Amino acid sequence: MARHSKETVTSPVSPDELAAQQSDQADTGDTHSSTSATQTSADTEPSAPSTDNATASSGGSVSAGTGRRQTSTASKILGVSGELILTIGIVIMLFVIYEAYWTNIQSDHEQSQAKSQLDDKWANARNTLNADEGEAMGKLRIPTFGSDWNYAIIQGTSASDLSRGPGHYTRTQNPGDKGNFALAGHRVGRGAPFNDLGYLKTCDSIVVETRESWYVYRVLPIDEKGAHRETALAHCTSPTLAKQATTGDYASVRGRYITTPSNISTIAPVPGKEDSTPESARLSMITLTTCHPQFSNAERMVIHAVLDRVEAKDGNKTPAELES
Repeated sequence: MARHSKETVTSPVSPDELAAQQSDQADTGDTHSSTSATQTSADTEPSAPSTDNATASSGGSVSAGTGRRQTSTASKILGVSGELILTIGIVIMLFVIYEAYWTNIQSDHEQSQAKSQLDDKWANARNTLNADEGEAMGKLRIPTFGSDWNYAIIQGTSASDLSRGPGHYTRTQNPGDKGNFALAGHRVGRGAPFNDLGYLKTCDSIVVETRESWYVYRVLPIDEKGAHRETALAHCTSPTLAKQATTGDYASVRGRYITTPSNISTIAPVPGKEDSTPESARLSMITLTTCHPQFSNAERMVIHAVLDRVEAKDGNKTPAELES
């Protein structure tokens, strides 16, 4: 039996059929190309963020914005506060300069005028002990502070009076009278005539000049106590005066101390005894008062001194205390 093999037989294709097949292949290729392009594009483009990511991103932006606003507000507050503190500091500095320096210039000018007017009145034999308020009534010297320490004493203790120099408490006595010749003066600014009262010591001299006389006072014992007070004062005064000024009504009167502004007994005829009178006073005293501490009026520094002697003026002669 003859064996037959299968063979594939290709039928012949006409030219028109060949063209049609080629056209179909071209369309199929375009379709594949389009599909590939679409897939490539889809693979290449980033995917849209998820809802969770968008929410987190939005929340982070809000928090960051709020933080920036808070920081900005805090910075503004700090900036304004800093400017305010700086302004206050400048104002305080200018005030200190005005009080401590510029008022000194003004007061020095007014003090010079007061001295000149006083000298003119004395030259014309006019008694100035009862001068009107605001006018000079005498001169004050404290040798311990130097030979050039010399102030006209102004009648009165108002702000305008004290801007001219040490002022006399008008309700107190005159120099040399029994009782208390009391003066007030600035410690800082406006000439600061009493700035150095804290340096005075027991027995230091305080000299008051009027048209006709010199009055020499001695600072009472400051730190000494008991019987030592009399001994200390006897070094610069007579034993009799030393005893009188440290016993009896004057036993507790110290040469220097600090007290409150309301303690008006400091300028009483007998210091420390508010109800005393000039008639009850046995001695002639001088009292100097000023603010304490420096740059504050919270307290008062007080100096008490007793009249040691009176010298009549004799030409250009001055007390020995002013010549040393």
